[in-house]
Amino acid sequence: MDADEAADSIRFWTGRHVIDDLSVCYRSAWESARPTERLVTFAADNPLSTDWDWPYRCIDHVFVRCAAHGVPTLHILDCQRIFDQPPIPSDHYGLIVELAAPPRWPLPIEHPDT
Repeated sequence: MDADEAADSIRFWTGRHVIDDLSVCYRSAWESARPTERLVTFAADNPLSTDWDWPYRCIDHVFVRCAAHGVPTLHILDCQRIFDQPPIPSDHYGLIVELAAPPRWPLPIEHPDT
């Protein structure tokens, strides 16, 4: 997704905004992997940036759909900003996410050999 983190669209996808009685829940990969770090993908120091005064800095997002009770359907192992070192290919920095299959719930019950 490409929008400011406070935009209604991002708030809707993350379950923070209801539209016409419809609510969904997707988990931000960055928020899950790096909850204390602010994400900046559109930076004024990017040499390809054409608008140094653009007010929004966190405009790129990767989301993972959540199942019942807000549990992500994939385990978010890590999320990193990429393409932020020369040679820089875009006016946006990228994101790369490492995902894994979640554990099976409920976990299978193991029976001792008899």
